[in-house]
Amino acid sequence: MHKSVFLLPALALAVGLSSCSSTEPAPAPAPAPSEAPTASAAPVDSSASPTVSESMAKSSTPEYAFATGMTFGKFTVPGKPDTGFLKLMERYGEVENASFVNVKIDNREGQDKAWVMNVRVYDAAGTEYLFVDPRDLLDKMFDEDQSKMDYDTEYMKYFDKFGDTVSKGEIDTMTLISLDKLPSEISRVIVDTGAFAGDVEAVTIDEAATQGYPLDF
Repeated sequence: MHKSVFLLPALALAVGLSSCSSTEPAPAPAPAPSEAPTASAAPVDSSASPTVSESMAKSSTPEYAFATGMTFGKFTVPGKPDTGFLKLMERYGEVENASFVNVKIDNREGQDKAWVMNVRVYDAAGTEYLFVDPRDLLDKMFDEDQSKMDYDTEYMKYFDKFGDTVSKGEIDTMTLISLDKLPSEISRVIVDTGAFAGDVEAVTIDEAATQGYPLDF
């Protein structure tokens, strides 16, 4: 805040008209009050909270990409869950370890239809974690107990929703599901494109960008 400073004018003393006309010295002006010292801010402990980069590193989800000819795909592990399908699965058992991958496929320059049969994730010890077509689980649940699922509004809904192919010139997303508890660290990811192109090694999204993959889809 800007502070206004007031200057006090010097006081002129009148000469006394009495016989003792002595002039008393003018009193010295009172010194301006000094401002109270400002307390310095307490030092910030940088170790009390993580930096932005540390927070991003802890919360980031691994993202991968793959290519087969002029067809490209990308996904995160895990991806976005299908909550409706999970609620249906809960009627048949525990789903606490269930996770999804949403493989977005860019087939705009492809020469044939494309699809994904499964995604296999591996940890450093070589343990496999498998993502499959949700229709495989849908069939197993329906065969186990048809009374827990309505055929028209539930079975057919999810059968039509999952497992579609991606046509030439199209961009679309295929969803797969795993019931395995995923590892904290992933060392390798393989995408099975079936008869389309077989097994394809997925690379990190940074490496894909370095290799020139088109990722704007």
